[in-house]
Amino acid sequence: MAARTAKKLGIHGGSAFRAIAGYGRHGKLHEEHFFELAGDLSVEVGFALTDDEARKLLDHLAGEKLRMVYIKLPLEMGVVGEQAWARLPVPSGRR
Repeated sequence: MAARTAKKLGIHGGSAFRAIAGYGRHGKLHEEHFFELAGDLSVEVGFALTDDEARKLLDHLAGEKLRMVYIKLPLEMGVVGEQAWARLPVPSGRR
């Protein structure tokens, strides 16, 4: 859901990662077992965004009345190797 929403907002690239175990602020342990098809574990969705893109996405999500935690960190990213860099498309408005 978040990836589709981000794409509609013009945000390029993102990934979703499903947890296999964790616990929240109440200390309750959540684990997935081999035969479970669905559980109550979190999904982490990550994007590498400009400040403007991050604000746009967070503002949109706030309007959806969702309860979620987000982490915003400074990021440096790149591609190793001259050939890989030459093939990398850069969306407009990005550095």
